Amino acid sequence: MDNSKRNTSDFFDELTIRCSMDSLFDVSQLRKIYDAGIQAKDARYKRFMEEIEARNDPELVAFYEGTDEWHIQTDIFNQLCIIGVYIDVELFLKTVLKYHFKVASADTFTYKEIKERYRLRKIKLSSLKSFSCFNELRLLNNAIKHNGCVSKDLSKEYPQRWKIGEKIRISEEYINILATEVKNFKHSLYDKISPDFKYK
Repeated sequence: MDNSKRNTSDFFDELTIRCSMDSLFDVSQLRKIYDAGIQAKDARYKRFMEEIEARNDPELVAFYEGTDEWHIQTDIFNQLCIIGVYIDVELFLKTVLKYHFKVASADTFTYKEIKERYRLRKIKLSSLKSFSCFNELRLLNNAIKHNGCVSKDLSKEYPQRWKIGEKIRISEEYINILATEVKNFKHSLYDKISPDFKYK
């Protein structure tokens, strides 16, 4: 490969890493999209309740009115945000492996494999800034996708906030805190590798 092609490739790789580092899952934008969907669903739910009430069955009406629809929708939205924020960070970890350390198969790695590949390159993820928040985010992501409630691992690592088997209820404010902290985690990794960059 001649120097011009190599330089173009290096520049592209470094630019890709920078763009991935600077990306931040935007909870507020997702909220706008989600709220629009909820409004449409609320309209359908209102029509449904009108049909139920028209049946003149007090027990049936009481049953549906007792459904905590607002909390259900809030929980779903917040859980989607957790997954989105985690995916954003995981993609950055894979992007660095793929474009900086030239690990072509990084896209398919599990977290265990990601962590091991960094260890082989003398980078301990747990030593990076805000790792604890990243780890909590990772365990929340796993619990949402695989358990549907607080998992044993999440409860063990963060017993002050999470009790095994409980519903995962997390505020939008706390999601924004985690999103901000994991951006610090990403920057901490970037700071370790950027001295090797050719294009500052």
